[in-house]
Amino acid sequence: YQRYCRELIRESGLEKHIRFGGPLDDVRSRLRPYAISLLTSLSEALPYTLLESMAAGQAIVATAVGGIPDALNGAGILVGVRDYQDVARACLQLLDNPRLREEMGQKARLQAHNFQLDRMVGSYKTAYQAYLR
Repeated sequence: YQRYCRELIRESGLEKHIRFGGPLDDVRSRLRPYAISLLTSLSEALPYTLLESMAAGQAIVATAVGGIPDALNGAGILVGVRDYQDVARACLQLLDNPRLREEMGQKARLQAHNFQLDRMVGSYKTAYQAYLR
């Protein structure tokens, strides 16, 4: 699939504008130079890539699949699966509006706090304890 995507990018003449990140040690510093984070999955549970982008304060455009809508909770723009026009509109909306990008990034960073390990473990523990009563 990655080869297919890279070929589409090459055919469209977008090589200078799109980068595939790959594995990174310091995700936040590597994401900072980019205006938006784009996640156009066909299906997902709760992608770690999304959480990393949120923690880095990125403005996010993502498909409304799996746990993505709940995780973003208004801190990003949700788009339809396989709806390239919807993806393009959302990207242009953020690229044309630096203030909106900043607001979305701040919301995403705040929302990411809900996914810190100690909070998540505590939430599960509380839920299990309530169920066992």
